[in-house]
Amino acid sequence: MQNKKSGPNPSPEPWGWIVHVLIAGAVLLFFRDILARTAFFWNDFLYQYYAFRSFAATSLAGGDIPLWNPYIFSGMPFQADIQSAIFYVPNLLLTFFTDAGRLDYWWVEVSIILHFALAGSGMFMLARHLGVARWSAAFSGLAYCFSGFMVGHLIHQGFIYQAAWFPLVFLTFRMALTGKSLRQAILSGLLLGHALLAGAPQITLYIVLFLFFYFLFELTLQVVAARAAKAGGAGGAGGARAALRVATYAAIPIVLAVSVTAVQLLPTAELAPLSQRAEITYEKASEGSFAWSQFIMVAVPKYFGANTAQASEYEGPGDYWQYWETNAYLGLAGLVFAIAAVVFLRREPLVLFLAGMIGFAFLYALGNNFFLHRLFHDYVPRFGDFRVPGRMVLYVCFAGSILAGFGLQHVARLAAERSKAARVLSMCIAGVAVLLFISGQVGILLPALEGARMAAALDTAASTTMLAAGILLALAGLILLAGHRRMPAWAFIGLVLALQFADAHTFGFVQNNGNIDPDLYYGSTKQLTEYFKEKGRTELFRINSRQEGYMIFDRNQGMVDGLYLMEGYTPLGLARFIPPMNTWDRTCELMNAKYRIVVDEENNSMSIGEARYYAPRAFMVYGSYVAATADEARARIADPSFDPRAEVVFETLPPALYNDSVAHQSIVSIESYRLNEIRLTVETPANGYLVLSEVWYPGWRAYVDGVETPVLQADWCLRVVPMTAGKHTVIVDFSPSSFKTGAWVSTLTLALSVAGFVLGRKKENG
Repeated sequence: MQNKKSGPNPSPEPWGWIVHVLIAGAVLLFFRDILARTAFFWNDFLYQYYAFRSFAATSLAGGDIPLWNPYIFSGMPFQADIQSAIFYVPNLLLTFFTDAGRLDYWWVEVSIILHFALAGSGMFMLARHLGVARWSAAFSGLAYCFSGFMVGHLIHQGFIYQAAWFPLVFLTFRMALTGKSLRQAILSGLLLGHALLAGAPQITLYIVLFLFFYFLFELTLQVVAARAAKAGGAGGAGGARAALRVATYAAIPIVLAVSVTAVQLLPTAELAPLSQRAEITYEKASEGSFAWSQFIMVAVPKYFGANTAQASEYEGPGDYWQYWETNAYLGLAGLVFAIAAVVFLRREPLVLFLAGMIGFAFLYALGNNFFLHRLFHDYVPRFGDFRVPGRMVLYVCFAGSILAGFGLQHVARLAAERSKAARVLSMCIAGVAVLLFISGQVGILLPALEGARMAAALDTAASTTMLAAGILLALAGLILLAGHRRMPAWAFIGLVLALQFADAHTFGFVQNNGNIDPDLYYGSTKQLTEYFKEKGRTELFRINSRQEGYMIFDRNQGMVDGLYLMEGYTPLGLARFIPPMNTWDRTCELMNAKYRIVVDEENNSMSIGEARYYAPRAFMVYGSYVAATADEARARIADPSFDPRAEVVFETLPPALYNDSVAHQSIVSIESYRLNEIRLTVETPANGYLVLSEVWYPGWRAYVDGVETPVLQADWCLRVVPMTAGKHTVIVDFSPSSFKTGAWVSTLTLALSVAGFVLGRKKENG
């Protein structure tokens, strides 16, 4: 292992590029069907992430920063939703690949695939920094980029992006702490901040926690070393100063990461308490807990079956999605060498730290099957905001991949030295292979199933354990041959790399190879889409396209095709986006839904019908009602006698209270309608309220004849602007202060980081 006192070697490794090419080639081979457009990423990629990327890229290409998204949920903040990931650089680059108002899905797939290569190369660089030999470090890279977490979570774009940057974030963080390097501390902060912009806050939280644990580990090592040096008369700063120095270099990356991403964090912090996920119960938070029986999946990932783009055959604990949410597979060779590292190198502090992080990850991932997750949920800030504790297996794949590199290097050395330990290891591996085979034949861990399901589950367990046993026996044979000097070290490691890739290919090649072409999927309603677009040239209207299990347009198709839908799909949807009228038809009327889904359950069919009445997107109202509480407001709106064209329901006293019972004739015209701005002309004979059937949210401002006027929340979730009698030009503009403040903080932080990096370089070179 690397001598910490000497610090990291800043010079590039000769011929290291060969490994990067190898990893990139393996990734391209693994995803060859996707790249050839004969298979397509599936699930949330199709339903959520592609729609997000298409909307963001086409909006930016058209000159708009998509702060607001009018196309789903009758309108909601877009940039504030952290999963929008607008300012993540690879997502920004997609702007250059839009054409005719559309982003080709293939470019999004390519971006994701490139992050697998980044993950592998980053892990290789980290392993080399930690002292792992080149080709053993390459093994670490392959194990990580094709691990269960990476392959299983490919449908969650933000997870993959952040996990891909994790090795480089940790590498620079460690270099900052061990080398007392300001430059590396700044670089670590910028990398962490950039990863955060990819839009997966749960993974960000896990990465920061990992860095915190490593900080405590490094703090202990350096304080002990400083005290020992001082006690031995070698001088030194002593424990207190050493602790302060380590703490400073650890704090810089975190502070920088938070500050440089303020442009995203501040708007998200504004959105979170107003979203549907403002609070979740512990029962909800513990969904997706790792089950004790799932430990068999660490060695045999498909023991209970699998849930892939090809078929859903998972029969293990939890729902179907438990398969990918808790998958900690490293490949059997990766698992063996990770265990070997712990056994043979257990005196190395870093090995013990990594092994400890794996143990912590499993205990936390157990969720409601163990007490640790509940402690974090109840007492550690932000850990109660997320569900699926099984995602903590990220640590298993990350730390396990590093350990696997150490283990392979050590086993190769033992084999070259014809050590008895290598022969014993090969026999142990063969023994485990036999035990796995037997366990699969009896299906001892299978849940109680009935009939054909049980028979199918037994067949799956038997076949998958047979495959695992075969891989283990092949690995045992390679170690035995290398130990008898019948195979040179380079051939041994080369064959181990090939075995690891073959195992990963068998495990994950078909996992994400779906058969639904996004172009065909969104194009299946092309004729209807074009009809609504043509109608939309002369009139603004919304579409209600979903009723329970029936759906005309995909939930997020509005973002892809520019349709104003009442439905959508995102975890951070606003809690208030639908007025609680007494019937759904009346709700649709108020929300400007001209077209609505018509379901014939008897014939299991659906169609779109045109409503006889629907409110315009903007209109004048002259009466008002001020409710004392939110419950009173809800009751008033839900009352069958409530007429939204005659009365506006407020929950707080408005600056101007009008209550005219006369139905005045007014003229309201929408002159232009853009993502973040609506321009109107209003002509009213009396004082009243301009009601927009647009969802209210902080940050909307109105300018009546150039004078700023408050945008009020009324009728539960709509925007209302007080108007005086006369003819007015009205501009309703979305420019949230959270975004503007965040942009200034991020820009200033980035400028200071560049300056600090330059100064740090001069200091270190001086």
